[in-house]
Amino acid sequence: VLLRGGGRANKQPLATKHATAVPCGVYCFIAMLAALVDLLQVMAENHVMLSVINMLSQATVLLAVAFSRTLLKTTYNAWHYAGVALVVVGASLGVMGARGEMGRSWHHGGALFLLMGLSLSAPRALSLCWMERVCKMTDLPLTELGLWVSAFRLVFCVLLAPAYSV
Repeated sequence: VLLRGGGRANKQPLATKHATAVPCGVYCFIAMLAALVDLLQVMAENHVMLSVINMLSQATVLLAVAFSRTLLKTTYNAWHYAGVALVVVGASLGVMGARGEMGRSWHHGGALFLLMGLSLSAPRALSLCWMERVCKMTDLPLTELGLWVSAFRLVFCVLLAPAYSV
């Protein structure tokens, strides 16, 4: 109903025919993954330095390649894999260097929140693969897909707001 214009008087659709061709559940699934990433990031930021979380988020590249290879049957050449390896090595060196700066927090649960920061990459990479899949299956422009996912993401973030205070 939302995407088709609902009960508006002029009956103009809120979205194009391409956007309405995508089931609402797909938008919700992608938005739910994105909202989960937001929640995990806020929780991890309370215990791990933001610079470390940003370096850990580079694992999204590795997982996006793995998911797209598995789910979308995307093929990559040696240069793609070399780029992924370079990102992983760079992020790993950055995290190892920051571990010394974390000091006592590393021993008081820092490692657990480091894993939480790393776990941000899985839902983020999966949502990216789903967005690519939707764009390939329909003629929906990526910008319009992003608009609808963002709208649903906002709804999920509002619903998850009590969890942000944890």
